[in-house]
Amino acid sequence: MKNMRIAVVTCLTGLTVAGLALAQEGAPARPNGAGGAGGMWNSLSLSENEQFRVGMVLEQILADPDLVQKVGLSDEQTKTLHEAVSESKKEQIRIKADMDIAAVEQADKMAQTNIDEKEIMNIVEKVGNLRTQLAKSMIKELLVVKKTLTPEQVKKVKEVTREMHRQKMMEEKEKKKEEGKDHRKEGGKDDKNGDQKDKDQPIPPPEDVKP
Repeated sequence: MKNMRIAVVTCLTGLTVAGLALAQEGAPARPNGAGGAGGMWNSLSLSENEQFRVGMVLEQILADPDLVQKVGLSDEQTKTLHEAVSESKKEQIRIKADMDIAAVEQADKMAQTNIDEKEIMNIVEKVGNLRTQLAKSMIKELLVVKKTLTPEQVKKVKEVTREMHRQKMMEEKEKKKEEGKDHRKEGGKDDKNGDQKDKDQPIPPPEDVKP
């Protein structure tokens, strides 16, 4: 019985977390090509994943002096963006942790024999409020970016974003290629070992022929 309860809680937790993830990724159609590396800078109608990518790109740029120079950021701009990204990242980590906790709480409530519908609905509302906070945090970060960068710098950030994407795709392609080579080598090695084992097997003596 105890094992069954654990299995139910685990299953419900997984379903709740998956539902939250899908809800965060889902977004209505965005006008004017808001999605993608270029469109994300032309509109505030972004999905949470696109807003997250803005923060990731900025974080990588600010951590690399060569990229800072390539984009043409001044010391003041660098400081402003660094503070915005840092504060936003900490805030979003706290909010996402609270969302994960709420998902576990909801799964626990759903696994109980006597389900309290009011408590479950309160948790659902709590998660909704947390998602709103997360969206506001991401938009606030994006607003700082749009206020701080010049149109020319935005163009350069787009170029850096595309370069990073191309490099990542090439690295993943090369990694898969190497994994394929290793797999083929392992397969060949097993075949050779199998052949050697067959050769090493002693030849059994002939059976006695009964007259």
